[in-house]
Amino acid sequence: MKTMALALCLLSTAVAAPAHAAVFSVSPNASSTSLGVLLAGQQYSITVTGIVDLVGDAIPGRFDVDANGVPTSPVTYPGYAAFNPTGSFVADGQFGPAGAAIKIGALAGSFDNANYFLIGTNLLITGTGQELFGRVNDINANNSGSFTVNVAAVPEPAMWALMLIGFGMVGFAMRNRPKVTVAYS
Repeated sequence: MKTMALALCLLSTAVAAPAHAAVFSVSPNASSTSLGVLLAGQQYSITVTGIVDLVGDAIPGRFDVDANGVPTSPVTYPGYAAFNPTGSFVADGQFGPAGAAIKIGALAGSFDNANYFLIGTNLLITGTGQELFGRVNDINANNSGSFTVNVAAVPEPAMWALMLIGFGMVGFAMRNRPKVTVAYS
């Protein structure tokens, strides 16, 4: 009976675990990369690391930005001093495919590859039941580097309660198990 109770406790903690966590590399040269389907109503934490060089390794000068579109070092590419130190929404008078509201080089997201929003380095978002796409907001394809995107489901308060109850039941079952005494003769 106690074995069955322990199994139910462990099952309740397993059910309460986050839905998924996955890591994707988003290339600045690609049009968009799938970040997975976000379940409707489920909250997700999206964290992004990495740096892209918007002028590429083959061209002299650097233009390294993080996923927020902010330079990580002084921009040394000729003619782009206006990007120092906070980045810019336009380059050469143009904005990227994500629009003029998102900085050049930033990581943008879209559920339909048309209406973009800033993912940046950290975003808490509620899923819509659709596939989320990530895209580097840039006007050229001469970039290098990549962003690594981690998408993790955030447990809801009911899930936290279920996990706590499950852990409590496991502790109770462990505490009340019979003691075994070993005697040597």
